[in-house]
Amino acid sequence: MSALTKVFVTLHVVLSLLFVSAVVVFVNKLEDFKSNAAKSDARRLVAEAQRDNALADAQAARGERDRDVQEARSRAIAFEAENTRLAADIQRVTAEVAAAKLETDKQTVLATSAQAQATAAQAALKASEDALLAVRKEGDDMQKKYAEAMVSISDLTNKLDVITRQYRKAQEDVAALTSENEGLRKGATRQVSFEDQQRGGAPGVASAAGTGAAVRAPAGLKGVIRSKRNIQGVEYATISLGTADNVQKGMQFKVVDKTANAFLGYLTIDTVDYNEATGHLQGPKVEQVKAGNDVVTNYQ
Repeated sequence: MSALTKVFVTLHVVLSLLFVSAVVVFVNKLEDFKSNAAKSDARRLVAEAQRDNALADAQAARGERDRDVQEARSRAIAFEAENTRLAADIQRVTAEVAAAKLETDKQTVLATSAQAQATAAQAALKASEDALLAVRKEGDDMQKKYAEAMVSISDLTNKLDVITRQYRKAQEDVAALTSENEGLRKGATRQVSFEDQQRGGAPGVASAAGTGAAVRAPAGLKGVIRSKRNIQGVEYATISLGTADNVQKGMQFKVVDKTANAFLGYLTIDTVDYNEATGHLQGPKVEQVKAGNDVVTNYQ
């Protein structure tokens, strides 16, 4: 065999071996590829199953999410509506609070004003009470002064009455003395009878009898002694009869104690007013004469 043939044979053997080796490697790789492909298919199927499961889960999650989102939106809408209502309530309550605060401020101002007015009223009341006390005190002082003035006036009136009576008595005495002097000049004398003395001719007392006969009193007149007083030793009395009862100056009344049925004396009228008259007393029991005793023109 030639060398070239050997070479070709060797090459052929080498190539065959290489081919067999390559085939074996290819087969092995093919088997590996198939195995890997089968594994890949299995993994793919698992992955697809997982994908499908994931898709299903995702779909479910999406649906759950959509429901949650819808519920969240519903809650958000409800919350927004509630928030709007609460905002309106808050605004209304705020307005009411503002109005209440305004009213409270107004009432506070009114209360402050009322308190100030009450304080002023209390001060005015205190001033009025002080003024009233001062007026009462002044009134009491004036009443006291008035009483004192009335006493003084009464005393002055009594003194005036005394002076008036003394003046009238003096005039009567002057007239009597003038008449007596005239009678003496003509040689006439004048005597006073005991009866004339009993009717008013007591020494030191002026009467109508001093210048002539006493004025005759109407029958049936009856009054009472209102008051009695002593003026310079002469007892005077005021009775409840006057010109309205036809009482005149110079009339003579009998003074009687009706309780004891006793004659006390005579009252000869000196001055006469409309409803009272004043005269001097004389008789056996003049000191017993008092207010309330009867004065009459007739006495048995």
